[in-house]
Amino acid sequence: RNTYMKIALAGTHSTGKTTLLKELSSRETFSDFSILPEITRSIKEKGFSINEQGTLDTQILIMNSHMENILYKDQFLVDRCLLDGWAYTTYLAMQSRVPRWFADYATNLLDTYMHRYDAVFYLPVEFGIEDDGVRSTDSDFRKQVMELLEYKITEFSNVHLLQGSVGSRADHAEAIVRSLR
Repeated sequence: RNTYMKIALAGTHSTGKTTLLKELSSRETFSDFSILPEITRSIKEKGFSINEQGTLDTQILIMNSHMENILYKDQFLVDRCLLDGWAYTTYLAMQSRVPRWFADYATNLLDTYMHRYDAVFYLPVEFGIEDDGVRSTDSDFRKQVMELLEYKITEFSNVHLLQGSVGSRADHAEAIVRSLR
């Protein structure tokens, strides 16, 4: 029996993670979970560049936040995780915006600590990008990050694909969490 559970939502931008997080947080199954927001928006509010303009500083802050969650928080449901940090860092390294050594470091963190999540729910691209004034609206950027995520998730047995409506995604996530308890 799993007493504390670490659950994360993952996927490129504009796939419904925040909407699903809100739905899950309203359900009894998750009533005893700490609900953790994604870190990127708060980093942007502090003046750091995000999305395609991300920098080494941005990615260090993001990966550190994910590590703090996985190492020091007991039971949580979080919007984004090490998998997302790895994908965006890898993309930025491919664009020479982040040094290769840090992309290698992000890969090492992911490969070493990903198993500490009880479940990671991957939300694929199923609809267009919603322009909220923060997230990137570049569909090629989103496609490249999605391809990185879909390449890497095959390595992890704790990643579960969630598709369809908010309700069906939430029902599926709830069933998986119940089965893990």
